Amino acid sequence: MWTNRSTTSPRTHTHPTESHPIEGEVHVIDVTNGTPEELHLGSTLKRTAEASVRASEAKHTRRASGENNNGGIPVKDITVGSHLALEVIAGPSHGINRYLQSGNTSMLPMTLGRIPQSDLVLKDSEVSGKHARIDWNPNTLRWELVDMGSLNGTFLNSRAVTHPDVGSRRWSAPAELADGDIITLGSSSKVSVQISLQNQQVPVGVGMVSDAMITRRTGKKLPMEDVSCYQYPLAGAQQVWK
Repeated sequence: MWTNRSTTSPRTHTHPTESHPIEGEVHVIDVTNGTPEELHLGSTLKRTAEASVRASEAKHTRRASGENNNGGIPVKDITVGSHLALEVIAGPSHGINRYLQSGNTSMLPMTLGRIPQSDLVLKDSEVSGKHARIDWNPNTLRWELVDMGSLNGTFLNSRAVTHPDVGSRRWSAPAELADGDIITLGSSSKVSVQISLQNQQVPVGVGMVSDAMITRRTGKKLPMEDVSCYQYPLAGAQQVWK
């Protein structure tokens, strides 16, 4: 049981100007007008409004400095996939849309032609039954267009996509597609190409490693040399299971 010593002690102390803090008591001290004459052990200092404003400004300045969420580690964007949107903008099948995703291999390759078995059916008498095809190349990370030996030809931005032996009805070499391209099949059917890339940020540059014992003793960091970061599985790499 705790008792008040001022009432039980036979001695009388009179110090009207002296302050005795009670354990756990909170004192508000203004630290902006200079150092206080006396700080009591266990006292809590309350931050003033001016100090709060300075802290807020410091946070704002740090965000504006360009540091990322990785603690200042430099990063770069790498392409990991792509979306492809096709729209027939001219010809008898005007208005038809098709969408492809590079990761959905069950929908690839995509064929364009007049027969119903085509993925993009163009009801145009100048379009061959199996006219052209579009596929995703995982090695180059690009969409590619191939003419499948059509009779009236395939054109990419008015340039012919054909086999060097004209009239042989053999498949052409792949032609890379870009966002905004126009594919023409025959003379009237035109298909607009819209491509959006899927990017992922990965760390680059020289990293830092810190040994647990060294960190406790000196806090120093050890530079790592010849360190590279990569993504698994690697884009374009074929996995072989044994």
